[in-house]
Amino acid sequence: MKKIHNRENSNFGVIYTRFSSHSQNEATLEKQERECLKFANANGITIIGKFSDEAKTGTDFDRKGFQLMMETIKKDMRISYVIVYQLSRFGRDFEMTVAYQLELRKMNVQLLSASENANGNQPEASLQRGIVLTLNDYYSRELSRKVTTGMQQCAEKGKYCGGPITYGYRIINQFYEVDEYEAEVVRLIFDWFVNHGFSKAKIIRMLNEKHIKTKKGREFKDKAITDMLKNRKYIGEYVYHGKNLGKLIPPIVSDEIFQRAQTKLEDLKIRIKRHEKEETYLLTSKLYCAKCGNQMIGVSGTSNNGELYRYYACKSKQHKGLYVPKDFLEKEVINSVSLTLTDKNIEKIAKKVEKDYLQLINGNSEIQSIKKQLANTKNSLNNLLNALERGLEIEALIARINEKQKQIEELELKVVKFELSKPNISSEDIVKFLSQFKEAKAEDKNATIVNLMITQLISKIVVDIHGGNKQNKKITVICNSYDGLNEVELSQV
Repeated sequence: MKKIHNRENSNFGVIYTRFSSHSQNEATLEKQERECLKFANANGITIIGKFSDEAKTGTDFDRKGFQLMMETIKKDMRISYVIVYQLSRFGRDFEMTVAYQLELRKMNVQLLSASENANGNQPEASLQRGIVLTLNDYYSRELSRKVTTGMQQCAEKGKYCGGPITYGYRIINQFYEVDEYEAEVVRLIFDWFVNHGFSKAKIIRMLNEKHIKTKKGREFKDKAITDMLKNRKYIGEYVYHGKNLGKLIPPIVSDEIFQRAQTKLEDLKIRIKRHEKEETYLLTSKLYCAKCGNQMIGVSGTSNNGELYRYYACKSKQHKGLYVPKDFLEKEVINSVSLTLTDKNIEKIAKKVEKDYLQLINGNSEIQSIKKQLANTKNSLNNLLNALERGLEIEALIARINEKQKQIEELELKVVKFELSKPNISSEDIVKFLSQFKEAKAEDKNATIVNLMITQLISKIVVDIHGGNKQNKKITVICNSYDGLNEVELSQV
């Protein structure tokens, strides 16, 4: 950006104000700004920018207003001063505050306090600033410690310590009291789950039928029911930051029914894990019958001698007798894909995919429009700066300059986000990705590599059994295409 002033000879400055969410007796933003303006006028400093942060702690330097101020100072070479009401408004973390002060000093920008006699470059002023910063850092850490200790003591007395109020309770004078209407709903849920054996899905359906809502007026979800059944508050126990402080609040259900609910939840978890370990039909959702177009699904049956058999069968009742042995079909599909992925084919596919990908990215109309808009905005800004140098309507120009700078920042951020979100794909990456499937074996059907092959490379598998002869099968594997429109048979690759 074009310099319009030598920063060392400038009397321009900006004001920074901050209000902390922890402290209730600090000066308001308006008072801070008023005192800073009074200080600037008394010292012949012209204010050309104001930045502020509301409800932001001084130990957090990712404040939006603060970071915008630092970026503006880097770009606007007129700014020589940053004025704060107190140095604590700039920041409370000692190391970070010193680091940002050093950054300002490197840019020949001086940090000034409107209410503390800690300005200037004299040794005594530097010493005073260091003492103030150290005290600010100590104040922040001590405040954090006191808040944590106070909250812990509050919890140990059974008092409400903030956050969402548990369903079934209300807060009266900082203490938990049972909300009888909601408590009846809690008891009903435990009764349905433990004594009647209702599933969580059925419980949710019954609550919705009765128009019973959460505290926020929403319908209950699976997670809400699970959290409710696990919440130890309902037996009077107060858990704070992972520590059980004992029975400090009024219970809603008995210890006996609560424990039975925990046992049932644990049994349910074990059953789900056991089900996940059962046989997997790898081609599910990919397999279709050539005769009717219906999906083929995994089925099993037991012979007269008790031996278990697994098949893929057509869902259509018309083709009820059409089925293919599971192991045979999975082996045929996996091996056919592996054999097709020769080094020559992989190289050919990789080059084609890289070419199509680059065309897709470079032709993105949205990002091209943003880049064009960014270039136009930068040209407009340069024109405004040239007008400012000629002394034309200074106040109006400064407002427009600030507006253009803001637009440029927003547009540059969009460009950066696009570049970061854009995968950097090369033909070498694609070769590496496809090569891992060359050694895939049907016997490794539970391996991640086989699942990945079927998910990523195969769009559809069509099975045709000629004339009802189960031995005369034609298997057609359709590969995924990048546009999702063109069907490519594996034999064509």
